[in-house]
Amino acid sequence: MSFRSLLLSNPRMLTPSEQRVVDVLMRDLRESVFMPAAQIAAAAGVHESTVIRLARKLGYAGYAELREAIREDVKALEGGTARLVKLHESRGYDLNALVQAEATALLKLPDHLSQKDLDDAARQLLDARRIYIYGNHYAAPLVTFLDRRLRMLGLLVHPIPPTAERDLGEHLISVGDGDVLFAFALRRVPPNLNRMLAHVGNVGAGSIVLTDVHGLPFAPAPDRLLIAPRGVDDDFRTQVVPHLVCYALQLALYHLAPERCEAALENLENLHRAIAAPSASRERR
Repeated sequence: MSFRSLLLSNPRMLTPSEQRVVDVLMRDLRESVFMPAAQIAAAAGVHESTVIRLARKLGYAGYAELREAIREDVKALEGGTARLVKLHESRGYDLNALVQAEATALLKLPDHLSQKDLDDAARQLLDARRIYIYGNHYAAPLVTFLDRRLRMLGLLVHPIPPTAERDLGEHLISVGDGDVLFAFALRRVPPNLNRMLAHVGNVGAGSIVLTDVHGLPFAPAPDRLLIAPRGVDDDFRTQVVPHLVCYALQLALYHLAPERCEAALENLENLHRAIAAPSASRERR
């Protein structure tokens, strides 16, 4: 089994040190496949034994076998349409460094997230009776953004504000069969998310999670896990990448259901004109 596939199916919780090793390995699979365990450990700031322990924890005989699994991932990438343009990955506070870091993260995105992943998630959203969107305070702008993107296409959306931690039950009381929970998990799993995933699964609803970190401990696992890493700077990560994924989801929805989406956009435009008409006519007078 490839390394990425095993990470997605692995039920065991990773320690913070092991998570840093995963982050280094997944940063660029084409480079990781040539890096010895000592180099991976140095990049992650851990002891070499942590790398070996992670490999065995995932079911490999050792790091050499883990690296062979990464080779399978690299072969899959080379056989697809993903292309990587190497940029100078300087780290700094100036505009040039920020632009280069974001460009690198965006160019590597197809290595982690395929169009099929997006299309499958879009189909689930199109089939949903109602879509509940949730994220912690890190993801509050994304919840608002995706809410609007989906409502514009006529989907029935219920955003759950990050301030609703104590009122989650009120927001989820109407979740049922045919609904979908779309959650953002940036940096870590939000404290309530696993319990929310369990609840929506128990009532027959579906689940999609968009995260920026490989190997997070989701229990139970969501129906669909979209992984979109945001770059290498742990102290400062923008939301350019997850915003782009939201745009990509919107485009996938439009591509899969063009007539439905076009009708919704036309209806939206008519509503805008109808609501704005009285004030516009007063201005002309």
